[in-house]
Amino acid sequence: MGRPRIHDSDQLLDAAADIAASEGPAALSMAGVAKATGAPSGSVYHLFPTRASLLGELWLRSIRAFQAGYLEELSGEDPVQSCIDAGTFVITWSRENQREARIFLHGSREFGATDWPDELKGRILSVQDDLEKGLNAAAGRLDPADGNSLERVLLICVDIPYALVRRHLSLGRDIPAGIEVLIEECAHATLTAS
Repeated sequence: MGRPRIHDSDQLLDAAADIAASEGPAALSMAGVAKATGAPSGSVYHLFPTRASLLGELWLRSIRAFQAGYLEELSGEDPVQSCIDAGTFVITWSRENQREARIFLHGSREFGATDWPDELKGRILSVQDDLEKGLNAAAGRLDPADGNSLERVLLICVDIPYALVRRHLSLGRDIPAGIEVLIEECAHATLTAS
């Protein structure tokens, strides 16, 4: 009978997230995670056979943590309000989950997307497909005369909120209270335009 596992994957991924959020993904190493958790390096390699798998699993966990609430907001009945809710969710979630939000600022390339194992890439692509379907469904519920419904949804639900979050977090500042109202103002001007 083997020894009981003291460190689980979530503990190791939490340590990896702390390192990646504060120092960037380039600073993330198996030895660094082992040191931060007090785990033997063999335990880290047992759960994450390569650095690429560690980086990919961290990216996937972060996406899943964000996306569950985001897609729920995006799927509301009222098409304009659901876009507002999704856009403001980006702001509030990022304010409450700054560590993960800082991970997203780096993008998947910096997290070694080209080196992720194929099975992991498949799981990440599945999650990204869910996001794409959600955004397309939201666009399908809008009916702008110019045919730019997807572009409008992306502007309100992705581009503007991401720009607001990025501006503050990349400068090491907290996300200010109340900026969610900007999403609503932009949404009414953009999504209800004919």
